[in-house]
Amino acid sequence: MDTKRVPISRGFYIEFSNDGRAVNHGLPDDEVLAAVEDWLTKHLRHADHAFAEQWLQAKRKQAEEDRQTQFLRTQRQEINALVDRSISKGFSKEQEEWVRMRHS
Repeated sequence: MDTKRVPISRGFYIEFSNDGRAVNHGLPDDEVLAAVEDWLTKHLRHADHAFAEQWLQAKRKQAEEDRQTQFLRTQRQEINALVDRSISKGFSKEQEEWVRMRHS
């Protein structure tokens, strides 16, 4: 991946980290996608247009992966809480495993 930084607006730029993740500096995460999309629309012939498009695709993919990861973490926490309640009711290890499998 490129290690260059592309300025999008004053104090806001995008780049790829050494491990290939799309990172940004200068704006909150909830504003980043819209800002880059706006920049792409206004700078169709800019030398870094393709870089910004690649960054935007990577950032969208990361956001989706992050949402999925958070969903799975929440689901796992709910299952663990259910198992903990089951154990407190005196379930055996086999019953505990059944509860985990049934709800995963």
